[in-house]
Amino acid sequence: MTEVSDAGASNGSGMCIPVSVRMTEDKGRGVFAEAAVPAGATVWRHLSGQFEVLDEAGLSRLLASGTREDAVDVLTHIVSMEEFPGFMVRYFDEGALINHGDTPNVIRKHSAGNYQGPTLTAVPDVSTALTSAHFDLVAASDLRAGDELLMDYNIEPDDPDYYEQACRDYGITWDWL
Repeated sequence: MTEVSDAGASNGSGMCIPVSVRMTEDKGRGVFAEAAVPAGATVWRHLSGQFEVLDEAGLSRLLASGTREDAVDVLTHIVSMEEFPGFMVRYFDEGALINHGDTPNVIRKHSAGNYQGPTLTAVPDVSTALTSAHFDLVAASDLRAGDELLMDYNIEPDDPDYYEQACRDYGITWDWL
C-alpha cells in the first residue's frame, strides 16, 4: 500500500491518497483507494521525476532502446493531452495504472480545453506546465475504501499520428475501449 499526504510526494509518488495496486478481473493491474475519499479531493498530481514528456523523436528513441515487450508497455501506458498536441506523457508511478472506465470516478481538476497557458512546443516547457494544479486528478464522486480508480480515456483528443503508427507497428489495438 502507498500512503501519501495531500501534499503528494512523501514517497516520490504523485498519489495523494492511500492506494494499493492489485490485479483486476479484466484489465490487469489497477489502482484502488485504501480509504474513503470525498468528492473533489485531489487523488493524484504530476510530480517532477514521476513522468516524462515525449515528442516524436523521443518516443522513437525510447522504443528503439528496449525490447519489444518494453515498447508495448510504453505504448500502452502513455497518454496525449489536448493542451499539448504532438506530445505524449509517460508516467512512472501508480498514476500509470489508473484504468479506463466508462463511468469514471476520477477526473481532471479542470476540464481539458480550458488551459489558459501558452502554446508550448518544447518538452521541458510541457513538463513544467504539467506540474500546475490544472492537471491534478480529483475524485469525481465520493470513493469508498476498495474502489478502483477509473478515468474515461475517451475524453482526450486523438493521439498524434506518430503514436498511432507506433501502435500499429507493435500490433497494439484499442478494442477494449
